[in-house]
Amino acid sequence: MPNDYIGFTSEELRFLLALFNLPEEKRKYTEIAAETKIHRRTILRVAETLKEKGLVTQAAGRHPQLTELGESKAKEMNERVRMIRTHLIYEGMSELTAENTAVDFFIAAPDEFYEIIARIEKMFRIKYEFRDTSKFTGADYCRILNDGVYNIKFQIIKSSCADIPQDEADKPRAKYSDDIAMAEDAFEHPAMLTVHSGKGLLAFKRLTVSRESEINGMPTHGKAGRLEYYIEETDEWVSLPTDGEFITMPFDYFVFRKIGSDVSSMILRGTQLIRVDCTNPRSHKNIKEALISVYVA
Repeated sequence: MPNDYIGFTSEELRFLLALFNLPEEKRKYTEIAAETKIHRRTILRVAETLKEKGLVTQAAGRHPQLTELGESKAKEMNERVRMIRTHLIYEGMSELTAENTAVDFFIAAPDEFYEIIARIEKMFRIKYEFRDTSKFTGADYCRILNDGVYNIKFQIIKSSCADIPQDEADKPRAKYSDDIAMAEDAFEHPAMLTVHSGKGLLAFKRLTVSRESEINGMPTHGKAGRLEYYIEETDEWVSLPTDGEFITMPFDYFVFRKIGSDVSSMILRGTQLIRVDCTNPRSHKNIKEALISVYVA
C-alpha cells in the first residue's frame, strides 16, 4: 500500500506535527517557526497550502488550527514518525540526527516498513520499560504487551537442587548450567505466547521423541508425559494436562532477569522450574527437574 503522504513537502509535514504537538497557547506562527526551524515567510506559505488541502484553518486571532481531517492525519503521522525516530535510535543513530531525519524517512516509507519496525519497536519498548528493574515476573511482562500471539525462543536445561538452609529444605531451589535437558527435543521451537487482557499463556507443541529403551536397548517412541511447574510463593507443584497436541502453562510465574545493561543489546531471560517425564509411557518413569529458559533479545 503506498504512503498516503507522498506529495507532501517536508515543511508541510513538520508544520502539521508542530501544530499537533504544541499546546493550545503556543499554536502561533512564531512558535511553529521556532519549533520546525522553518523561515517565517515559508511558514505562511506552507499554512496556505495546508488550508487548500483542508487540513488547517484560520481561527480567531490569526492562530492556525487543525481541521478535523488535519487532526486525524497529524495523529497518524505523529505515531509513525515516533516509531521511526525510536527505531533509528535503536539502530545507533544519535537522538538529534534521528529527530531531524524521521520526517524524511516517513515521506518515503511504505506501510510494510511500519509493520516491521512496529515489531522491533515493541521489543525495544519492553526492554526500555524494565531497564532499571533487576528482577520481574512473566505477569509484569504480559501487562505491557498488546493482545496477540508471540513467538518465544526457549531452552530446557538441566537443573538440580542447590544447597539450601535447613529450615527451607522442603522448598525446591534450582541451580543450573548450560547443559541441555533431554526434554529439549520433546517440544517444537519456538513456543507460542498468547496474551489477552494482560494475561499470558505459553504453549509448547509436543513432538515424538525416539529413545533407546532402558530395559532392552530397543528403539522406543513417545511424547512428553507428565509435566509440572513450580510456584514458589505457595510452595506447590501444579500438574498440566499432557493429552493434547500442546502443553500450555501460565506465564505469570516465570522470573526474569536482565543480561547486559545497554537497552539496545540487552537480553531478558526468564526461567520457570519444571518437572517433566519424556520417556516412553511403556518404559520406566523418569521424572526430572529442569528449567524452561525463555529469551527476549
